[in-house]
Amino acid sequence: MKVHEDNSSTVTEFLILGFPALNYYKLPFFSIILLMYSMTICENLLIILLVATSQHLHSPMYFFLGHLALSDIILVTSVIPKMLEIVIREGIMISYVECLTQSYVYGGTISAECFLLTAMSYDRYLAICRPLHYISMMSVKFRLLWAECY
Repeated sequence: MKVHEDNSSTVTEFLILGFPALNYYKLPFFSIILLMYSMTICENLLIILLVATSQHLHSPMYFFLGHLALSDIILVTSVIPKMLEIVIREGIMISYVECLTQSYVYGGTISAECFLLTAMSYDRYLAICRPLHYISMMSVKFRLLWAECY
């Protein structure tokens, strides 16, 4: 079977139309999304800053909470800026590589959040069900070992 090269096509870009029916509500919608994005970034940075600076918050639960906040920052930053660009320009072209990269970052971040939530639930399980073993099992060495895997 012979393949004709002039009859083939490759996809290099995608056209994302976004929200074509926004019309007069484009700017308020953009402003609300931008405000929510900014608040999410600020709140998560505040959590990271508090966990890092306060000596009272150097327990395993807050260690995981700080990493969860960082993961949340990466998650919203991988999606929202492109969405804002789509809203303001009423559609954009996105390259195949950029789309694939965004999908991998989003999926990887979601997976990391699932692992973090699993570790946090295990931490709470140990604290509640095995309080006498908790300090030895959730030591700083264990947390640092877990952070290296993450």
